[in-house]
Amino acid sequence: MYFGKMTARDLLRLYDIDAFKEEELVGYQRELYRERTTEVFEYLVECPIAVMPGVFVSLRQGGSFKPQSKDGDLGVLEIPYRKGAVWMIDGQHRLGGFEKALRGEGELVGVETTDQETLSNLMQYELPVVFVDSFEAAQRVKPYLKNPDANLDPIDIERVIFTVVNKTAKSINPSLKDSLLYKIHDAGIGGIPFIGKEEWRATATKIAIELHKGGKFSSPLIGKINIGGQKGLKRPVRLNSFVSSLERLIRDNSSFKNLGGNEGYTPEKFNYVLAYWNALSEICKEGFQYERDYMVLKTIGVYSLNRLASDVFDWLQGEGLTPSKENIIKFIAPLKTYKWSKEDSPLAAYGGLKGVREAYKRLLEHLASNGISKASDTLEEIRKKEEERAKKAKP
Repeated sequence: MYFGKMTARDLLRLYDIDAFKEEELVGYQRELYRERTTEVFEYLVECPIAVMPGVFVSLRQGGSFKPQSKDGDLGVLEIPYRKGAVWMIDGQHRLGGFEKALRGEGELVGVETTDQETLSNLMQYELPVVFVDSFEAAQRVKPYLKNPDANLDPIDIERVIFTVVNKTAKSINPSLKDSLLYKIHDAGIGGIPFIGKEEWRATATKIAIELHKGGKFSSPLIGKINIGGQKGLKRPVRLNSFVSSLERLIRDNSSFKNLGGNEGYTPEKFNYVLAYWNALSEICKEGFQYERDYMVLKTIGVYSLNRLASDVFDWLQGEGLTPSKENIIKFIAPLKTYKWSKEDSPLAAYGGLKGVREAYKRLLEHLASNGISKASDTLEEIRKKEEERAKKAKP
């Protein structure tokens, strides 16, 4: 194996891939996804810290290594300058992003900064490259096979490396991911597509972290949110779940989205969520004191309650009321009589996003049956939308 660097232009001219073909069971590379290569391109052009991980390639016909140091570890690896000189094992989507730059596809994918100087600089971008001499590796491995007479080819070496690299790769913990994306967003670093597409999560994450940390205010969630997803902390609420559960309020509720004068984080948005959860803690005290035995701080409870938070905000707006704890309680007071114990709560039977929708409707039904007319109106709107969807779904 060798470790070195190559310019994007040289790699684009030399690399090839061996795509998996189902009929013949040959090759190993996955389908190239246009969306992923577009995101790489946007990142390279727009992010001021466009650090690109290295790629893993195979030399099926070997290479000529010429040592230039006494220990023989440093030198020059010579390979033919032609297509197929290197075969991509890991990194095809990264190279796909550079390929869009080579073709000048910026305008096609909505990237404004596509001047020739930028594109030219990208072609000179030096990527770290790990080369494996798969031809030599196949020869060395043969004596150790269960069947020494087996026909071992360089592509077999590549297939093993590809499978191990992709099978053992572990995605970052979702809660830690939200924490890191919030800090990146807070630092003002832009040009990262998957952060830009869900900027609302940065607002939700900041709100959740402040609820967890507390400070000058009283929060019923102090010390109850697992911010980094670490195991064994015995905190009932995962940051990722709390953030995701706020999507309907922070991303989809147009009135709330602009609360405080902009679409990002504002003290007014935080104060509403704080007041809402303080109201819940006053109504469902046991759910916060004995969290293990009640559904309030279970995932389904957090999701359905934060979904309801969007409706309560609209109800307050409709009545011209300030979003204070006292005013929120006027709408959700009947939840005090709801069955929250995990032994007999209707919410205990629900799971997944479909379950969240049903659990949320159960809460609305309970409020409606206890005299909250706004909940009845919301349920009627939901019923009409469901009927419309059902009609459209019929053949």
